[in-house]
Amino acid sequence: LLSRPYLGRMVLQIIGIVVCSVGMLLSLLLGLWQVLPLQSDEPSPTPAETPTGGVPGRTIDLETWKRLQQQRPSPSQKPDQ
Repeated sequence: LLSRPYLGRMVLQIIGIVVCSVGMLLSLLLGLWQVLPLQSDEPSPTPAETPTGGVPGRTIDLETWKRLQQQRPSPSQKPDQ
């Protein structure tokens, strides 16, 4: 059963099966993470808690980000003094 010519082939097959199994598990985890995103217990930051860089501490879609950028005055538009 474990003669010399077949031992190397069997080891390669076992390694291949392990690599494919790990890949399938990682794909499953990625799919579950995409479908069921993790939600934190912390409330969403208010505009006052938004960092100075203008990037909120939570993920938002592009349209919401554009709307928020239009509502805020940009640093280049300083009020007349």
